Parts: sequence; C-alpha cells; structure tokens
Amino acid sequence: MNRSITILLAALLYVLSAASASAHSIHVFAKAENGRIHGEGYMGGGKKVVAGTIRILDNDTREVLLTTHLDEHGTFSFPVSQVHREPPADLLIILDGGPGHQSTWLLKSETYVPASAVAQTPEAAETPTETPPVEPNQAPSATPPLINIFAGLACIFGIGAIISLILSKKRGKK
Repeated sequence: MNRSITILLAALLYVLSAASASAHSIHVFAKAENGRIHGEGYMGGGKKVVAGTIRILDNDTREVLLTTHLDEHGTFSFPVSQVHREPPADLLIILDGGPGHQSTWLLKSETYVPASAVAQTPEAAETPTETPPVEPNQAPSATPPLINIFAGLACIFGIGAIISLILSKKRGKK
C-alpha cells in the first residue's frame, strides 16, 4: 500500500509541475525603430526560436499584411512601409513556432507611425485632440519572477511534508 501511495503522489507532483510547461513556451517581442519594425522570438528559458514564421496582421480586420521568417539569430526586421495603412492600424504580430507553439504581440500604431504622418491625415487636421502618452511595449522577462520560484519550492516541500505525514501515520498503526 505504501508503494502505491508513493507512486500516486509522485505522479501528482509530476502533473502539477509547471516547470516543464513553461520551458517550452515561446514568446515574441517587437518594437519600431528608425522606420523599421524589429523583433525576436524566444523560448521560456531564453533560448532563441530559429525555425519560426512571423505573420503581421491588421489587428482590426485580421488581414495578413506580411509573412516573414525568423533568421538564424531568432530575429526579424522589415520596413514600416511594408505594413503601413491609412489610417494607421495596430499590428498583431504572430509567431508560429511549430505545432502547439504560438505567441502574439500587439504593436500599437502610435509606436511605429511618426506623429507628423498622423497629423497630415484629413481626419487629424479636422479634429485636434490630445492623446495620452503611450507606454512603450516591454518584452516579457525570459526568467520567472522570484515569487514563482518560491511558490514552486513551497509546493515541493508541502507535498513532501504530506507524504512524510502519511508514511509516519502508517508506521505508527503497525
């Protein structure tokens, strides 16, 4: 009976372990700089994704504006002119890293369209409004936050304590 409980608890610990799932997750990050959009694809552990396809979509219409691939360094880059629309659209950047591995990044039009280009549109000339400052997108951290590490260790020690408690009670009954 002790052996079956140990096996059951070990299986439960394996199923509840999130470390293996996050190690295989992929992420995409993009930013606009000097008239180009640059980005990268990487895995949860920080390793670069090199065999990925990037699709750039108009976030509102979901029209595919551009398809490209990650290079050997896990990066991609293209001129803004290849995806610019009137009026400017937010871009949904999708990284397809293989079966079951997909990540998205939303690049707001304010971050890649110069303010002077927006001011030249007839709609912008007719309705002068102040826009609130937009915080730039930040790449998600490739390392887990410290609280996640402590939570994982607490779960491991908690499960170990439960196993020890069960085993000690069984030994006391004999």
